[in-house]
Amino acid sequence: MRKILQERRYDIDGLRVLAMLMVFLFHCARFFGGGGGWHLKNPGEESLIATLFVGLLDLWIMPLFFLLSGAGSWYALASKTPGQYLLEKVKRILIPL
Repeated sequence: MRKILQERRYDIDGLRVLAMLMVFLFHCARFFGGGGGWHLKNPGEESLIATLFVGLLDLWIMPLFFLLSGAGSWYALASKTPGQYLLEKVKRILIPL
């Protein structure tokens, strides 16, 4: 039987909240900078700060989400068998899809 971890990782939860906030701000900033093809732009109000913000987030926001997902899976597998983990994922993701 696997060791059951009872403590919550609030640092990972905080990073998830921060990452979601950054994604929201990223998409809001795309209106005012960021270059590239974006479906809606404000050409009269392009901002260097928005362009830098978008460029910075564009580099690390998806890798951060993959890291957080991997950490969540790591801790979930520490308290469940692989079969239990797979069944939970099927119930939460595959069935609603």
